[in-house]
Amino acid sequence: MMNDFAFFDFEADYGQTYDALIRRVFPSYEHMHEAACALLGAALPSEANVLVAGAGGGMELCTLGSRQTGWRFTGIDPSGQMLEFARRKLERAGLQQRVKLLQGYVHELEEQAVFDGAACLLVLHFLPDDGGKLGLLQQLAARLKSGGALLLVSAAGARDSDAYRVMRRALAMRLMYDGMSGLEAEALLHKAEGEMALVPSSRIEELLREVGFSVYSPFFRELLFEGWIAFRD
Repeated sequence: MMNDFAFFDFEADYGQTYDALIRRVFPSYEHMHEAACALLGAALPSEANVLVAGAGGGMELCTLGSRQTGWRFTGIDPSGQMLEFARRKLERAGLQQRVKLLQGYVHELEEQAVFDGAACLLVLHFLPDDGGKLGLLQQLAARLKSGGALLLVSAAGARDSDAYRVMRRALAMRLMYDGMSGLEAEALLHKAEGEMALVPSSRIEELLREVGFSVYSPFFRELLFEGWIAFRD
């Protein structure tokens, strides 16, 4: 998660309202986490060390931790505020003993830190495709054992395509169904687009292969959001 944005500032008001807003923008947010949990559970052993990149907020850690009692987790995020939210949720769920929370970035992890699996959900779309996306995926690949599984979920799309325009209109309608006015929905999407570096899903798959992953078909798709499972070569 990035901290230097005006709208997506996880240390300010956006971080305070993230849990509510993400469920409005992404109606299947919780179902996506359940599917991701089941898929990672099918891919990893019953005892595993799992890295969660962009762990602030705690949704991934709480979902995975509550269902996989033999897993231990390292959650890393640059936002101190979001990590504090995660810490509180983990304590309420009684999961804090199996989770190490770190403030920072994946490339700052100790070199000897190697994991059986990793999750990077709703992070990649914040990074520009000027080496930023590639760099994060390279760092995740470097932290995984051979055969290790990566779950990746990101907003995706080619903004100049008809498909993107239809999906964007559908997302605006979804926000209006949830009580926003047309002007409010358009303003929110306009701000979000200004700070997200969307690329087509084919580009994300290309980057995954470039850093050494075998990519399976997407396991999740809803409007502008897509999810993949990939395995380290």
